[in-house]
Amino acid sequence: MRRLLPALLLMLSATTTTASAQPSPKRHRVYPGQTLGGIAKRYNVGLDELCKANGLRRKDPIRPKQELIIPETPAEKLERERRDAAAKSAAAKTAAASKNASTKSATTTATTKSATAKSATAKSAAAKSATTKSATAKSTAAKSATTKSATATPASNATSSSAASRTSSGKPGPTRDEPKSFAQKPKRKGFIILSSTTGSWSGQALDKKGQVTTNARVGAAKVMASWRTGQKEDIHDRLIRLLVRVSDQFGGRPIRVVSGYRPYRPDQYTQHSKHNDGRAVDFFVLGVPNTVVRDFARTLPNVGVGYYPNSSFVHLDVREINSYWVDYSGPGEAPRYANSRGEDPGKPAPKPIPTSEAASEPEAESTDSPEPAPASGSADSRPGEADDKTKS
Repeated sequence: MRRLLPALLLMLSATTTTASAQPSPKRHRVYPGQTLGGIAKRYNVGLDELCKANGLRRKDPIRPKQELIIPETPAEKLERERRDAAAKSAAAKTAAASKNASTKSATTTATTKSATAKSATAKSAAAKSATTKSATAKSTAAKSATTKSATATPASNATSSSAASRTSSGKPGPTRDEPKSFAQKPKRKGFIILSSTTGSWSGQALDKKGQVTTNARVGAAKVMASWRTGQKEDIHDRLIRLLVRVSDQFGGRPIRVVSGYRPYRPDQYTQHSKHNDGRAVDFFVLGVPNTVVRDFARTLPNVGVGYYPNSSFVHLDVREINSYWVDYSGPGEAPRYANSRGEDPGKPAPKPIPTSEAASEPEAESTDSPEPAPASGSADSRPGEADDKTKS
């Protein structure tokens, strides 16, 4: 049974690794007026990849209520490969530790058998010489065998435990991948790379005194212009500083803006959206999981952070009091904020698309909300985490 244990553990690890390597695909239900190009933009995937995943060509028509498979984004693929690699590494270490323990156990058993054989020979020789000497020899041999067995067993267990908790280099191994592994020192502090559907800009965002540069203001206004109309708005200096801090935290990786400035529209979900004032941005960092970006953003002072598990971005805005929320809605859907247990409350009906926008290709956007209410229980309160129950 001991010899079968390593094989069983290896099979279990392989099964776990295979399961993690085959995630269920994300799906999108088409609503009136959408195009393949617009859906690709929503999820930040290439049009060719979207067509390939669904067996379509670029010019093939799509119809309302049709379900499409959404391929992985580069960031999601990187995160999945990282998890798979970690799972395979852990499985290999577990198998190696089990095999090592089994080998040492077999060695201990062989040593015990050898000691027993020698004891039997000694007993036989002692019996031939004298009855008294034989009895003495038997007692001595029995005590010796008992002592050796008691000493060998704990030594084997201690060695197995030590081997299981250490890597092949002999140093203690981590039990899980820490999010801090994505944090890197930037080559040039304050240097930022921004891009969106309206343009791109890269450069030194802060001067030697820590002030936002004029070029950074112009570049941010360009990248965060309305994708619908191209209209630009001055972006709040503190929002630019926040993006610089995010960039520096993750080694200056490129930041992809999904939505920045949005001109006010009567049919928008949030009547006082910070996007209307150039104080909010929906974005993701290339090569960094959104959960890691979200956790870092929540450490920043006086910000609103929104996490959208069914979309491809993190929301960040400038405000006076920190706030955090989770919205389970997907692109084109009404807000679906997490309940008091942090769970998805259920999928609402999609919002009708105005006729004037039926031919456009909108991107995914967050639905942020006004400043936190001054007292609990007001009309602005929202289910969520215990310390962050206000809208943002």
